[in-house]
Amino acid sequence: MSAQLVTVLLPVHNGARTLQSSLDSILRQTFRDFELLAIDDGSTDESAAILRACADPRLRILANESNIGLMRSLNRGLREARGALIARQDADDLSQPWRLERQIDFLAKRPDVVLLGASCWRLSPDGRITGSNDLPTTHTALRWASVLDNPFIHSTVVFRRAIVLDELGGYDESCAICEDYEIWNRVAARHRVANLPDRLVFYREQPGSMMQSQPEAATLAMRRLLVANLASVFPGRAFVDEEIDLLSLFRLRFPVERLAPLVALVERLRADFLRLNPDAATNSDFHATVCREELRLAFKCLGIARGAALRHIARAFVRSPREWLRQAWTVVAPKPSL
Repeated sequence: MSAQLVTVLLPVHNGARTLQSSLDSILRQTFRDFELLAIDDGSTDESAAILRACADPRLRILANESNIGLMRSLNRGLREARGALIARQDADDLSQPWRLERQIDFLAKRPDVVLLGASCWRLSPDGRITGSNDLPTTHTALRWASVLDNPFIHSTVVFRRAIVLDELGGYDESCAICEDYEIWNRVAARHRVANLPDRLVFYREQPGSMMQSQPEAATLAMRRLLVANLASVFPGRAFVDEEIDLLSLFRLRFPVERLAPLVALVERLRADFLRLNPDAATNSDFHATVCREELRLAFKCLGIARGAALRHIARAFVRSPREWLRQAWTVVAPKPSL
């Protein structure tokens, strides 16, 4: 590897069912000059054997003596990595063959960008493509999107190791949930971030994940992280508990009586954001992001307030007709094959 440019960081804990296909998707990349640093976090299944059986010289294995958890494993990987760029991959996700080539090329041309993600296809646990996650691409739109949810998919990101580890101290090991949302917000508060519009990863949704199996814990974690992020996006603005509670509902299904106050709050914050970031008014990516947010609200409303759902669908079209049509086509178009 020339100057050890890129490290692909792949932690695994009892991921034998999907690990081989995840490894293969990285080792078959069109960009080949990288090390694959796999961290076996105390697995008790066949994960360690699968890693040992891989003969590719680019693979390096770190084995934790016991299960120390994702954040500590990731920080260990950051300290051990040889690459100046870190690409993340989870053991149950798959990367398109051209993923690294496109991301490394972008970062080479844009030295000001510290963190680069991408959009993705969603997979069911059994590997069926169920839809897509299309994300903001520009820094301004990403900062707005972070007010409501995490605008990066962890398995898609490539970032500059020196910034995340040396300047920011790595992942916050006190975050048991939403650890990626926390670190990306800290990065974006100081540096330029971006996403590629390409769907470069197949992201597997797991019903047993902490976000889904522990909704109360996830909501509390998201609430705490929202407070910290809002302080950087809206400097000097005080948020009351009711506003934080409403914003933490955006990614969840919620009672119909919370819809109107949530929508009103989001509209006030959008207006505040535009005053602080006037360039967003002419940013097509910002408007496409708002379009997708309106469609997301419409989806959440379908079962509880059909009239409101239709209004949000109409508002989405007015905000960005082109993005509205793109999202509609994604729903009806044939899905790609794996």
